[in-house]
Formats: sequence, structure tokens, C-alpha cells
Amino acid sequence: MEMKEYLEKSSKILDELQTTEQGLSEAEAARRLSEHGPNRLAAGKKKSNLQRFFEELKDPMILILLAAALISGITSAYEGESYADVVIILTVVIINAVLGVLQESKAEKAIEALQEIAAATSKVMRGGKMEVKKSEELVPGDIVILEAGDAVPADGRILESASMKIEEAALTGESVPVNKTADVLNAGAASEVPLGDRKNMVYMGSTVVYGRGRAVITGTGMKTEMGKIAHVLTQSADESIGREFDFGKEKWGEITGEDIKLDREMISVRDAVAFFCDNAPVCLFAQMAVGFLGKRKIMFFTNHQTFGFVGQDVVISIPADTDNRFGA
Repeated sequence: MEMKEYLEKSSKILDELQTTEQGLSEAEAARRLSEHGPNRLAAGKKKSNLQRFFEELKDPMILILLAAALISGITSAYEGESYADVVIILTVVIINAVLGVLQESKAEKAIEALQEIAAATSKVMRGGKMEVKKSEELVPGDIVILEAGDAVPADGRILESASMKIEEAALTGESVPVNKTADVLNAGAASEVPLGDRKNMVYMGSTVVYGRGRAVITGTGMKTEMGKIAHVLTQSADESIGREFDFGKEKWGEITGEDIKLDREMISVRDAVAFFCDNAPVCLFAQMAVGFLGKRKIMFFTNHQTFGFVGQDVVISIPADTDNRFGA
């Protein structure tokens, strides 16, 4: 079970980390550095935008879209119809790939920004003496000295606080500096204390704005709270968010006295596209509405609300919880 340092006495934390208030020896610090690695956020291998674009096209959902475009093209050629559907599907594919590339690029820039926030150098106790070390050389068990203006180099448990206030907006969003203490916190009936209320802890990326103090490092690199954020950003760039859409209950029929004649094969293609695509809303609105409903006015109806234009020709029914997932 992972120890919650903010619920334990500082003496117990020092014992757990096998260190003292005099700090680690150089030999022990070197050993721990090789064991835990540098105190920096992991930097992934950068890819060119062209590589990212082609990787987006290799996604199974995109391949299904391309297959749907091929089927649509063959059907249109056989029946001598317009290739508008093929153009629409390919446009959706390209837009989806471009948006994926932009999302990944923004995630990488966010990680780089987090790395710049981290402190470059820190005042640390080594063998009873204060030394200035590169922040990336810090290890769990190091004792760091924090003063006004210092950037916190890693996560740590406060050992001493002299009116120390730390600005933690990068983590909690709280613009007001937090008064820090070395006292043990009480979680009460809860199993843990929220991040913003851990007043006896310091975190990488925050800044000391007043006072001074000392803290023992409990987490470095990707094992810090800032590292967890960087990990989430990396995952968001690598993983697509699948979305569900239920086409089992749609009803097509006579609306306001007009018969809507839809080609059965083309409906099947569009159902497959919208069902398998991880950007189902784009397929629904851009492909179905424009592709085969043409210039007809459309109304989208859910159990909560109705939105669209007056005098609609076609009504599309969407499950009650779908509007929330799609952000409608």
C-alpha cells in the first residue's frame, strides 16, 4: 500500500526513506540516482507531422471509413450517380487526421511547458553541508532548502516551515498562495486529503512566494504529481476516445406527406461509417445530413430538447444520453 506522507510524522518519513535531516551522502545519492533515474519528466521520441498524419490513417476506424468510401464510389459508378458521398467521406477522413495531428502536437507542447516549469537548480543538504545541485540530480531522501522565489524541484514532505507560502496554481488552479506547515494532517473519515489541502507537502512546478522551509523529497520525475499530468497528456495524444452511437432505433418514413426515398446500400454504408468511426458526430452531421439528405431541412430530437429549424423535412432521434457524450 502506498504511503500517504501527509498523514505521517516527518520522523517516520525520514525513517521510511532511510535518510536524516543532514541529507544523503554523495555515494548514496549517486546510487539512488541510478536506481530512480533523473528528476525530469519523460520526453517521448518526437515524430514529424507527416509521420503523425500517416499514423492517423492507419487507425482501424479510418480504414473502415476508407473502405466505406470505396464501396460508395463503386455503387455510384455502377448506378451513374454523383461522387459527392465519396468526397464527403474522404473529407471527413482528412479532417479527422489533421485534427489528430494538431492534438498530438499540442500535447507535446504542453509537456515541454511543464518541463520548463521545473526548477533548474536546487539547494540541497549533502553530508551535512548545503550544496547547489541540478534539480535533475535530486533523489528521494534528499533534503532541500526552499526560500522565497525558489521553484519547488520535486514532490516532498515539509520538515520545517517559517511562514512559508507556496503558489500551486499549476496543479490546483488556486491563485492564492497556500500557507504551509510541517504538522501532520488529519484526513478524518476520508481515506486521503485532496491535493489542494495537503498543506504539509510541496510539489514540483509550484513556487515559494514567501518565507522559507525545508522538505524531504518523496517523489521525483514521473512519480511526482506533475509527472502524472504529463503522463495523462501523453496518453491523450496516443489514444483515441471511442464513441458509441445506436442506429438500431432510427425510423425512416413519411414526413409531412413527403416520401423520403433512400438507397438501401448507401444507408448501410453510412450506418457502418457512423457506427465504427471514433468521430461519430462528424459522420452523422456532415455525412448523413449533407450526403443523402441533400438540401432538406433537418431537426435533431432528443428526450431532453429539440433543436433545429422550423419546417423540418426530416427528424433524427438521438438517445437521451448521447447529447451529453457528444457535447451537444
